[in-house]
Amino acid sequence: MILDDIIEIIENAEYPSSFPDDLNVGKSVGGENGEICLTFFPSDTCSIFSSVKNVQDDAIVVVHTHGIEVDIDGKNILIHNSQIIIFDWYHFDDTMEYNRSDSRVNRVCLGTVLGGPVIGAAIGLAASFGKGKAHIVSDNLVIAYWNIETQGKEIIFLEERKDLSEKKVSKIVDYWHEQKNINKNTGRHPSGDFKAGVSSSGCFFALLVFLPCIYGFFYLLKYLYVSL
Repeated sequence: MILDDIIEIIENAEYPSSFPDDLNVGKSVGGENGEICLTFFPSDTCSIFSSVKNVQDDAIVVVHTHGIEVDIDGKNILIHNSQIIIFDWYHFDDTMEYNRSDSRVNRVCLGTVLGGPVIGAAIGLAASFGKGKAHIVSDNLVIAYWNIETQGKEIIFLEERKDLSEKKVSKIVDYWHEQKNINKNTGRHPSGDFKAGVSSSGCFFALLVFLPCIYGFFYLLKYLYVSL
């Protein structure tokens, strides 16, 4: 799917009239196509992971029979299929120009404002070496879902720039759709006790270095931002 279509779906989504009483996501069916490690770029578009301590961090996404699991920096969320607005991907291939910045915070802001979550800190790192261009090719996963407590939209941006030939991002999206079709065609019910929700372990700190970037970030992606 192209990014514009993803944006339109998120923007037009309306809060469901109800959710299943038992938000059980079922057991993990991850594996070669059902589990993936991607790079996460923190932003206020997802309050659940806004407290991660690094400018970028690794995310593990695992498909369950009736939902998905996302783990970032020790914080884990299970999302039931009924909550998911969109679980899809798009391809990014473009050349970005940048100017040198000696400030680490400015470099982070530069990367975020120029490329948004698709290239994040890559441009910020390149900018520390001077003026130039960077050609970025990446597959990007977008997970938008309903936060039942706030009744607001949460959006998680994840990026894969390595091994694009393996099409890992598209494979996990296809695998998720396969599991939904199995549920529909066979009447499969979720097993186990894996309820939708958030859990965490370890210590979490405010992402202070990222705060100066927020206004620039939302200026670029204002059509994606939804008040939480």
